Amino acid sequence: MRIVWVVAMAAAMAFGQSEAPPATFEVASIKASTADSRSGMFPTPGRLTVGNRTLKQLIVEVYRLKNYQISGADGWMNSTSYDIAAKAAGPAKFLEMVAMLKPLLADRFQLKFHRETKELPGYWLVVGKNGPKIQKPAPSDTTQGWLRNGNHSIEAHKMAIGQLVFFLGGEIQRPLIDKTGLEGDYDFKLQWSDERAASPADAALAPADVEKPSLLAAVQEQLGLKLELHTGPVEILVIDHAEKPSLN
Repeated sequence: MRIVWVVAMAAAMAFGQSEAPPATFEVASIKASTADSRSGMFPTPGRLTVGNRTLKQLIVEVYRLKNYQISGADGWMNSTSYDIAAKAAGPAKFLEMVAMLKPLLADRFQLKFHRETKELPGYWLVVGKNGPKIQKPAPSDTTQGWLRNGNHSIEAHKMAIGQLVFFLGGEIQRPLIDKTGLEGDYDFKLQWSDERAASPADAALAPADVEKPSLLAAVQEQLGLKLELHTGPVEILVIDHAEKPSLN
């Protein structure tokens, strides 16, 4: 399903940044997911419903991390899914309720962790030797910016390079740093193959991808940019302890 992101997304909170203690939910229930559980986070005024999420997935979403930034979330933490229904004491916005999940995880899952810095392989996004192929919008263009993230594709109008980095980082699941030096908003379109569908049998299941380049090749061919492999320090959340919650 294609997702449309309108205007620039808010920057993710810094991983190591100190935060004020979040508010807590007035009441919350946790149940085992069923075949009918709807996946995702669904807010309504003062209430948050979370469906079909493992503890690892919850940590990734609540602490705004990538999968490679979590260590020790193995076994049931990465296989058993839960549904959560929570109610705030009063009116609360979506991100405020997401923050309220932090003390809920600590209380109901007995979640304890610490942070470490490790050297991990990652990428720099740099300008290719022949220069960028992405275009700046016309000065007379007064339309609103948007970004569409579809099936092995990203298309954007009036978006900063940081938004491209955000989505590419999610695709490659490695640290990605913008080293292009490109400022302002751009229009760009990127399409690539599912590199996991490498066998003839897999290709038969996804024929539309057969003629598309790999993600790394597509970035260079279509955007005039390049993903260069580098190793650097990355902050990691290390799970020290967690327990299966009592279900209610």
